[in-house]
Amino acid sequence: MKEFGIIFITPLRIDIPGETSRMFTLMLHYLHEVPFYSGLFKKYMCDGKEFNSRFKSLLRGDVPSGPILDGGIVVWRIVQRYLAKR
Repeated sequence: MKEFGIIFITPLRIDIPGETSRMFTLMLHYLHEVPFYSGLFKKYMCDGKEFNSRFKSLLRGDVPSGPILDGGIVVWRIVQRYLAKR
C-alpha cells in the first residue's frame, strides 16, 4: 500500500535464517519508496498535463520506452520485480 503512503508489518513468525535482516531491509526500502512516489505524484500534479495517464502508469509499474541515450545522458530504466515472492 506504498502508493497510499502506508507501511505496515504483519507480525508473523517465519523460521527462515536471515528473515529479520530481510524484513529490516524491506522496511528501509519502503521508507525510501513512499517519499519517492509521493514526490513523483506531486510533480505530475504540478505539471498538469496528462496527470491521469501518468498516475496510472506509475501504479502499473510501466517501463518507459525510447532511446537509452538522450543527448549523451544515459536514461536509466527501473523495472519493478518482486524477487522474494513464492
